Formats: sequence, C-alpha cells, structure tokens
Amino acid sequence: MQTAENKAEGPSCRVSMVGPLRLATAAGAPLTLQGKRTRGLLAYLMLSPGQTASRERLASLFWGDRGDAQAKASLRQCLLELKGALAGAGEDLVVATRESVALKHAAFSCDLLELVAGFKQASGEEAVELVETLRNLRLLEDLELRGDFGDWLDLERASLDRLIDEGLAERSEERRVGKECRSRW
Repeated sequence: MQTAENKAEGPSCRVSMVGPLRLATAAGAPLTLQGKRTRGLLAYLMLSPGQTASRERLASLFWGDRGDAQAKASLRQCLLELKGALAGAGEDLVVATRESVALKHAAFSCDLLELVAGFKQASGEEAVELVETLRNLRLLEDLELRGDFGDWLDLERASLDRLIDEGLAERSEERRVGKECRSRW
C-alpha cells in the first residue's frame, strides 16, 4: 500500500516528448490521451515548469478560431480528459482554478527535461551521444496542430535546436582550448 510518504519519494507519471508523446505511470503502465489537443495541453503545461497558464491563454492557444464560449467549453472537456487519464496514476496531478491551470510538476518525470538537463551537464562523448539522441528524434513528432499551438511548438523545437547548437559550439571551444593548453605543455 502506498502512503503519503511513499508518494513524495518520486514521480507518479512519466511523460515522453522526444518522438511521439507518451504518458505512463511510474510503474510503466500506459495512460491514454485520445485528443490531440489534450496531448498538446499536457505538453504545453509540462514545458512550463512551476508556472500556471491562464485559461484564457489556453483557450486561445488551442481554439483561437472559435468563439469565446465554445473555446472555454472545449478547454473544460480537455481538462476532464487530462484529469481522467492522470487519475490512473492514483492522484490529482492537475491544479485547475477558475482562472488558471497547472500541473504538479514534482509528480512527473519527463524525458525531454532530463535530456536537456543532462546535456547541459555532460561533457565529451556523453554530450555527443545526447546530441545524437536529440537530433534523431523530433520533439512531439505526432502532435501537429495549426494555429497558435503550432506556432508555439515550432518555437519550442527551434529553441531545442538552438540549445543543442550552442552546447555543441561551447564544447567545441572547450576542446579547442584544452588542446591548445595541452600542446603548450
């Protein structure tokens, strides 16, 4: 039996965003999100750690081409699906108020966030291997939506590419300086 103490030990859910979006319990049991916008909502909230998103922003992001009332109703439906799927992890992981929505980020592990953190700390061959992993897979490859969400996703993909390029340039400079120092001695 899982106690409150045990729950605090680690994440309840695993979100994979490199490649197709996948969601599972910490034990590996898949959690299904049917709707593309629901998967997009999870991705958007995951990439906003520690932040809340206003309901107005989310309605505009996913249903900007619809009227306000319809967009808000669609967001409510999306939230119901997301909460229902995450209930399979055994706890309420979505914090939704009348004004905003957020995830309990401590309850999630995420491949993308782990890869980025690992890349920032990696050196040498380890960094090269992480770059190969990131370069060969596309962020949220099965999640193509038009409108504001599509624009946001394009920016996130470009940001990840920039991070990789900057990290590689930094490591190349470190190797160059290291070689120069070794050749002097």
